[in-house]
Amino acid sequence: MKKSISMNTSQLYFLRKISILILLVTFLFLGNAFALETTEQILNRGIEYINKGNYNRAISAFNRALDRNPNDANIYNMRGSAYQSKGNYNRAISDFSKVIELNPEDPNAYTNRGSAYQSKGDYDRAISDFSKVIELNPNDVNTYNSRGYAYQSKGNYDRAIADFSKVIELNPEDPNAYASCGNAYQSKGNHDQAILEYTRALDRNPNDANAYNTRGSAYQLKGNYDLAIADFSKVIELNPNDANAYTNRGSAYQGKGNHDQAILDFSMAIKVNPKDTNAYYSRGNANQLKGNHDHAIADFSKAIKLNPKDANVYTRRGNVYQLKGNHDHAIADFSKAIKLNPKDVNIYSMRGNSYFQKKEYDKCWADMHKIEELGGKPNPGFVENLKNVYGERKINVYLIP
Repeated sequence: MKKSISMNTSQLYFLRKISILILLVTFLFLGNAFALETTEQILNRGIEYINKGNYNRAISAFNRALDRNPNDANIYNMRGSAYQSKGNYNRAISDFSKVIELNPEDPNAYTNRGSAYQSKGDYDRAISDFSKVIELNPNDVNTYNSRGYAYQSKGNYDRAIADFSKVIELNPEDPNAYASCGNAYQSKGNHDQAILEYTRALDRNPNDANAYNTRGSAYQLKGNYDLAIADFSKVIELNPNDANAYTNRGSAYQGKGNHDQAILDFSMAIKVNPKDTNAYYSRGNANQLKGNHDHAIADFSKAIKLNPKDANVYTRRGNVYQLKGNHDHAIADFSKAIKLNPKDVNIYSMRGNSYFQKKEYDKCWADMHKIEELGGKPNPGFVENLKNVYGERKINVYLIP
């Protein structure tokens, strides 16, 4: 039988003192160990943390390094990079600004700060920093590219094209520069020039699926559906699991009036990505055009389940219900669409039509007046019919010329 061991108060007090002493010695040992670390070792550990994606520990290491060397621009640069990788752009900008204060002629600091501004969506300041880099190094290809993207994000497509063209001048075999130039032309609505640039990109990189995709979109916008289909088919050949390529090709087939082939492509997109809202929406449109109203409603319902905030899908489903004569469901969908997009006069017009069919003329008039209130003009023929069935007293003199 084991004997129980009991300790008196003085023995317990002595053990606590020993434990505290051990802890103090441990902390002193660790503190001395850290103190013995060189700044270079601390920085190397910080870099290792960045490479592992542990940005908080990296920042802590750089903080310790800065305690020792508060005017070391390189450490501020590294800490700024860690903050930027974390998504803390304001702290990153502060650190890169400190680098610039310590070394105003350092082009990398302006590049890094410009990138942080760009990530924040502050394109004007990003452009200013990138321009400073170009001033310091007029042949910096990457900075022309970065500034081009900043201009494009601002909607200044001509300046973007000028920068991407400079990249091409400095590096004429860079396929990405031609593709970027094509994107800017596409955004300007110059589809012919965009197609030319995408073709030049593909001449230099025949396996660039993205360039085929964007060129296909340009062809589609021009109404060249066969060429669009050929490009989207090439994307699928390069990547058979690209759901967007099937959706894009399906849209091109739909543009040609080939709804059966469009439905096949939209169905393939859904097979590849069962959560592809756009594919369900597009297949719903194709089914509606074919007169497959129940299939269309099922597709729009699935799209709504995936994205219940899209007013367009409620409008489309409401339109199909209206075609089926189910005006209660149509009105419910149009009302939901109006709640999400209360300034779309077309939705009021469609809901007014369903109210008219249900002989709910007061509500129909309310929708017609709402159209007028929003600056639209109700269909005069429809309003005339409404006047004929409901009487003069509800007429707003501004509704009919």
